[in-house]
Amino acid sequence: MNFDNFNTLVDECRAKKPILFGLEHDKILCAEEIEQLEKTVHIALPEKYKEFIMNYGGGYFGYANIYSLDIDACRNSSFNYLHFTTYDAHWLDFVVACRQGNVIWQDYDIIEGGIADDRVIRTIDLYMRGDYTREEALSRLIHQEPNNQICITNQKVIDEHLHFVDAILLPFPSLSKEIPNADIVMQGKYYSIVELLATRLHISSLQALDIFYNSESYQRIVHRLGDLYLMSDAYIVDELMRELQKRQG
Repeated sequence: MNFDNFNTLVDECRAKKPILFGLEHDKILCAEEIEQLEKTVHIALPEKYKEFIMNYGGGYFGYANIYSLDIDACRNSSFNYLHFTTYDAHWLDFVVACRQGNVIWQDYDIIEGGIADDRVIRTIDLYMRGDYTREEALSRLIHQEPNNQICITNQKVIDEHLHFVDAILLPFPSLSKEIPNADIVMQGKYYSIVELLATRLHISSLQALDIFYNSESYQRIVHRLGDLYLMSDAYIVDELMRELQKRQG
């Protein structure tokens, strides 16, 4: 792919998802700054890369690879398949055993069921600590709708039933150096938070991005103040909504 073709792809991506290009990114360098950098670190950068950072800065561009799993075929195959449909006693016992270091997951080729996310993890922690009885923990878990995930532990399942569908160009700009502990994973999380916030408030993604970047919650996340950065996107958006309501009195 030549640089013109890449620019065309970027323009198409920008038109479809402008929010991705509103995320904080590294400074776009001029030719003099690149020359100074080469002298400082005693290297000669490839011409194509220099052209890239003069147009886009030092951030990342990546591809999101999309795969399709033939789950029906998996379920009807000879593979050892474990399926949890609810946060029930069987699920609780399995998760607790795994968190205690038990390797019972190795008995299965495919494990499908609810994620132990921030909606339920506190209940599990309190149960494992002895603050909840098993019955108390189950009474709290039973009302939660599982966020489903699939864990494949056997390469043959992947080889036979996981199929490549498409690759989508995505920009992943780096956070500016003033913000500590920034990484590419958090940039993807910020995007999801902003999109969800825009939906909740019925505003544009760019308006939601401005609200997010100017919020106390954002500062708590990027500076690792407390455990908010570990929470789900929906939980963080709830925090942002509470923050906005508090500002409005």
